[in-house]
Amino acid sequence: MLLFWMSMIGCMPNVLPSADGVHSVVLMTDNKQDGTFYAKNQAKRYCKRKEKKNYFVEDQTVSYVCEMDEAKYIRAKKAAAAAEMAGVATSTASSEDSNGELVGDILASAGAITDATLGDCYEVKMHFVCK
Repeated sequence: MLLFWMSMIGCMPNVLPSADGVHSVVLMTDNKQDGTFYAKNQAKRYCKRKEKKNYFVEDQTVSYVCEMDEAKYIRAKKAAAAAEMAGVATSTASSEDSNGELVGDILASAGAITDATLGDCYEVKMHFVCK
C-alpha cells in the first residue's frame, strides 16, 4: 500500500485529459477558494509535464452539491474546526494524564469526526488548455 501512495506523489488525480486539447479538472472540496486554487495548481502541473509553459482557463464553476443548507454547512464546518482547535489547545496545555487532557482529546476528536462527517460539499469544475 505504501508503494501505491508513493507512486501517487506528484500526480494530478483530478485532471481529465482530452484529445481535443481542452482538458478538465473536477474535484470535491470543503472550501471554494482552496478548491479553485488546487484545480489551477493541478492544471499548471499538468501542462508543465506536457512541456507547455502556460495554461489558460476556459471556464470554471464552483457548485454547492449537498442537501444541507449551505449556510448551515459553513457554520457546522467552522464549529467543527473550532472544537478541534480548542481540544488540541486544552490537551496541550493540560498536565499529562489529567482530566483536562482527556477532555481536550475528546473535544479534538469530536471536531475531527464532525468535520469528516460533513464531508466536501463544493464541486469545482474547470476546463483549460495548455499553450
